[in-house]
This record gives sequence, structure tokens and C-alpha cells, in this order.
Amino acid sequence: MHAQHPRTPSRRKLRWIAAAASLSLLAWVALAAGIALEAGTGTMFVLASAAAVTTEGTIWLAAALLGLSAFQVRRNLWDSVRHRFSRALRGGARGQSMLEDARTPEPLKRAPGHGDDGATR
Repeated sequence: MHAQHPRTPSRRKLRWIAAAASLSLLAWVALAAGIALEAGTGTMFVLASAAAVTTEGTIWLAAALLGLSAFQVRRNLWDSVRHRFSRALRGGARGQSMLEDARTPEPLKRAPGHGDDGATR
């Protein structure tokens, strides 16, 4: 047997993940075929449900086999999304926030030749 790095998943685990991913892909192909063939509502419901369940199952199986907590992975994903949006709302790289853009209207510019008293020069 080959010595394996402790963080590298075994081939057996990868095969299970590949099998689940293949089943999920097959379910999505079946859904696409159902859409193309204009299948009935009941058939479309079954195909869409199968695609959704196999995809979710593949994600959970991969997380379990790789030793990851699916909740932790999802939490990290949501944290990164929240961080990006909050940074954009606070101003990010531009220095001015999107909220300030919406709240602070630009002052009206006067036409050339008009002073503060409104008289034409």
C-alpha cells in the first residue's frame, strides 16, 4: 500500500463521492430531458425532486466522508457572502458607501451666468 498524506481522502471515499455525483448528474440530465420532451406535471415533479434530493445527498455525503461539518461549510459560505455585502454597503474600496449614495443627493448645479441671487449676468 502507498503511504498517504493524512489530509488526502482515500480512493474508496472518492469513489463513493464520484458515484453519488454521477447519480446526481444523471438525475439532472433526466430533468433536462423531461423539459425538452415537455413531460407532464407529475413527471416533472418527480424528476425535479430526484435531482434536488440527489444533489443534496451528494453534498452531505461528500461532507461526511471528507470529515467536514456541512453546517460549518455552509456557515463559512454565508459568512463570506455577508462579509462581501457588508463591505460593499460600508464603502469597500471606493471609500463611499452605497447607502450614502442613496441617502445623500448631489447639490443642484446652477446654470452658468447665474449668481446666488438668481439674477442673470
